[in-house]
Amino acid sequence: MDTDVKAFDFEKALASLNEETKEHFKKTLITLLGCYLSDDLSGVLLVGNDTSDTIGFVTINASPMTAAKILDLGLQASIQFNTANAPPKEMFN
Repeated sequence: MDTDVKAFDFEKALASLNEETKEHFKKTLITLLGCYLSDDLSGVLLVGNDTSDTIGFVTINASPMTAAKILDLGLQASIQFNTANAPPKEMFN
């Protein structure tokens, strides 16, 4: 995706989204904006795809240590979520 802000037509891109996606995007922007407006909130935005083992990330109001902590907490939550209803054998893989 082109990240050149000057060349990006935000209104056209937003208009192409369905209503459910627009609502999700709105909630995402409100959450991100909170990180910019509050010294108490920090964020890490990860972007990747299924065909690559690489990710891109942006930190918002986060030191490297805070970003690492957020990523670790996210990993722990993801593992817990993915194994919560798994058969006992799967919890050890």
